[in-house]
Formats: sequence, C-alpha cells, structure tokens
Amino acid sequence: MDQTDELQTEVENQTAAPAAVLFDDADELEAGGEGEGNQEPAGEVETPEGEEGQQPRESRTFQEIRKNLNGALKDKRRMERELEDLRAKLPKPEPTLGAKPTLDQYDYDETRFSEAYDKWMEQKAAMDAADRQKLDDQRKQQDEIENFKKSYKARSEALGVADFQESEAEVGAMLNQTQSGLLMRGADDPAALVYALSKSPARLIDLSRITDPVKFTVAVAKLEMNLTTRKTPRPAPEPRISSERSATGHSASGSQLEKLRDEAARTGDYSRVVAYKKQMGAK
Repeated sequence: MDQTDELQTEVENQTAAPAAVLFDDADELEAGGEGEGNQEPAGEVETPEGEEGQQPRESRTFQEIRKNLNGALKDKRRMERELEDLRAKLPKPEPTLGAKPTLDQYDYDETRFSEAYDKWMEQKAAMDAADRQKLDDQRKQQDEIENFKKSYKARSEALGVADFQESEAEVGAMLNQTQSGLLMRGADDPAALVYALSKSPARLIDLSRITDPVKFTVAVAKLEMNLTTRKTPRPAPEPRISSERSATGHSASGSQLEKLRDEAARTGDYSRVVAYKKQMGAK
C-alpha cells in the first residue's frame, strides 16, 4: 500500500514538472518565426528621384549617323534650289504650230471649226512675226560686225605703221577670246590701243592677268585715256656705235628677234616675241 502511494506521488510530481528548459529568447524567436509567415510580400523597388524618366544617352555612332543624315538633307535641298535656278535660266522652248484644222476634225461643225481655224491663224501670224524679228536682229548684228571690221581696218591703215599685223598678233597671243572681245568693243580706238599695247609688254602682261570682265573694261578705259592724252615726245637721236662690240651685240639681238618673229609667224604664237622684247627692254 505504501509502495502504491509512493508511485502515485512520483507520477504526479513528474506531471507537474516543466517539460524542458528553454532559452530566455526562445519566445521571441518563436514569435519572430510566426511573424515571418504573416509578412506581406515586398513591393516593387522604388526608383530614386532624378532617374525616373531619364532617356539613355545616344551612342557616338548614332550621333555620327544623325549628323551625316542632316548634312545629306541640307545638300539635297541646296541642289534642288540650284536645279530650279538653272531651269529658270534655260530658254523657254519655242512654240510650235500644229497642223491646220480641218472641218472633218470637228464633225463638220462650222462654228467650232471656225473658232479653231481663227485661233490657228493668230498663232501662225505671231510665229511669222517672231521669225521676221529674229532675222532682222541677225542682219543688224552682222551689219554691225562688218562695219566694225571696216572701221578697224581703216584705222589700222591710218596709223601708218608697217608692223601692225605683227603687233596685233602679239596682243592676240596674250589675251584670250573674251578679253579680246572686250577690248575691241570697249575701246573707242581699238586699233591704236592694240598697237600701243604691243609696244608696252609690261602693260600688256598686266592687262592679260585681269580676268574679271568689269575690271578689264575699266583697265582698258584707263589705258586708252592715258594713250589719248599723252603727248608723243620727239624721238631721241640714235647713239652712234663707237665700238665693234656694241655693233655685234645689237646685231645679235636683232637676229634673235627676227628668228623669234619667223617662228611666231609659222606657229601663230607670239608669246616668245613679247617675252624677248620685255627682256631686251629691261637691259
């Protein structure tokens, strides 16, 4: 009986004792574990201020492509403008006269045929008048050229010089076609100016270097003004040759000049003659 009571008392004591010894923070850890299961899912990461809406920078290659494209578009617009300017400067095509109207073209409608025929006759009369005007202008231009040639020839003969053709060739060799035309049409006395220029190689060379038509015309006017206002001095007496050396030198230079003139007469190029005269004048 006593043993039974002792066993019952021991069982009761074991039941009343705690099941295990836990750490002081066990409850907190357990509470934390339970809280993790109840946490809400994390939302999206917030974008820092200043980065939202910022566009990515263009690469260097893309910048070069954009630059080249803009340049090509500018060139295209410029070329289109130049093309329009050229088209505007082109002569307009001349109107052409169509075939003469016939009555059967208008189903024998005399009213329509009469209107078309009158219009065709007006066009024909206008074109005939334009053709006559063009022929008259060509005749006038040809007459002006012929009169200029006659006047130029008469003036060159009136100068009374034997080497005018050679002088004319020298000037023609130094000036281009445009310059020669400006000199002939711009000078009051082109024959006298041509001869004077052939005797002044320095002025002739300076004049040949002027490419602007306006400046060239002004230079021609100045030269001609100087030519007409300058008094011709009396020729100085020729110095006597006092030695055979001087005579030999003069003869050699004259012989060389004659050779260059003969060569220029064959080739038509008097540039070497002009250069040689300039060289001899500088000595």
